[in-house]
Amino acid sequence: MRSSNTQAIVKELSRKYGFAEREIFQMVRAPFEFVVETMRNSDRNNLEFPTIRIKKFVTFYCSEQRKEYFRKLRLKLQDGRRADFITRREIIPVYPRTGGSVDEG
Repeated sequence: MRSSNTQAIVKELSRKYGFAEREIFQMVRAPFEFVVETMRNSDRNNLEFPTIRIKKFVTFYCSEQRKEYFRKLRLKLQDGRRADFITRREIIPVYPRTGGSVDEG
């Protein structure tokens, strides 16, 4: 939210309503900080994630398919069957670390 477009909007709103730019910026960020805190404090062990709606903008929720994915992931990690299971951490990077073309020998 530090883009030049956002900063211009914040400046315009601060002039229009008489608030400091910092206060306007905090008002804009408040709903997103609420979402972050709510999700961090959710019950991950029982896979209970609340649905959060920011009116006229977006709804954050965890679908049943995603909960099932997390259940399977937890079971596989507990059983120690990591060799056949790829998580996002283990995805091969797009760019090779060699610093040149892929055909280097």
